[in-house]
Amino acid sequence: MLEPDAGLAAIVAFFGGMGQTFRAYPEQASFGCLMVNTLGELGGQNAHAALAKAYRDSFRAAFGTALSQSAARGEVESERVRPRANLLATMTMGLFISARIDPTDAADVCDSVAAEVAAWSANQHSPPAG
Repeated sequence: MLEPDAGLAAIVAFFGGMGQTFRAYPEQASFGCLMVNTLGELGGQNAHAALAKAYRDSFRAAFGTALSQSAARGEVESERVRPRANLLATMTMGLFISARIDPTDAADVCDSVAAEVAAWSANQHSPPAG
């Protein structure tokens, strides 16, 4: 997602690939992500917290880059880049935890996230629901 031409399609592909991996390797997926597991076990009260924060921030940066590229092409609103990058980074880390519980369900959620991200471009000019 750090490629110069990255955009919504790269994010959709990321979550789609994550879901495929969870389905193809459910036993490995049930172990979760080492960094997320470490943070969950040790919390933010040790030297590992800085590493976990950097890990989260790397996801934010990658999603931010892809979303910024989409905003530059007029596919998404530029003011939504940062909150959506934060949302997607948190979603990614949460999916690693969810995969420990039920990899198939986590894969289904990955598919839902991919579909939602794909719809962001289509919904850019839609009025808010409510």
